[in-house]
Amino acid sequence: MQLSSLIQKEQLSKLSKLKIEIAKKSAYDIPKTKIDASSISNLKNQISKSEIDCGLKGNVRKSSNINSAIHIFECRGASGLFSGLRIHLVRDFLGTGIYFSTYEASKELFRKLSNSSNTGPVAHSLAGGFCGILSWLIIFPIDLVKSVYQKDLLTDSSSKKTYRQVFLQIKKEYGFKGFYRGISVTLFRAFPLHALNFTVYEYMKERISNYYKS
Repeated sequence: MQLSSLIQKEQLSKLSKLKIEIAKKSAYDIPKTKIDASSISNLKNQISKSEIDCGLKGNVRKSSNINSAIHIFECRGASGLFSGLRIHLVRDFLGTGIYFSTYEASKELFRKLSNSSNTGPVAHSLAGGFCGILSWLIIFPIDLVKSVYQKDLLTDSSSKKTYRQVFLQIKKEYGFKGFYRGISVTLFRAFPLHALNFTVYEYMKERISNYYKS
């Protein structure tokens, strides 16, 4: 559902270009050869397929969780609902391990620097923000490959690209720096979000602990 608006914009752009190409081919005043007719027919078939993929023909699907699931099921079967699962597990395995270990290490460092037996909200928020940024810096390329892989499956129902092919596609188009396209927004969001996460977490943990002790 998050990718649907982006996919629709790409499909509409593709449709516009194909229609312009057909208009140019049809405008020639030279006799139409079999090759010309075949070329135009092929372009029209592409337009028809793009309109179906884009939801511009037949019944337009309303955006909802159920309709999205049904659409994926119709295109790729039950296994389609698990598209990208393997790389998602790799991302979460690495990301979660880095996330929590970095948080605990940072919290312990702040505790030692303050010469205190416990850490407070400031240490919790700084450690949380830092672990959020570090984990995203490491797993962002994996997350990007996963997102592009899933987008390709939704854009083209016949796509059979592998993770390796998606990786090479990104590298070819944008170079290695392409694996960090858009990371500035992610990092800008990461620090306050994860700082707040752990501040609330530590606060609630302390309150629950005190409640049971009393």
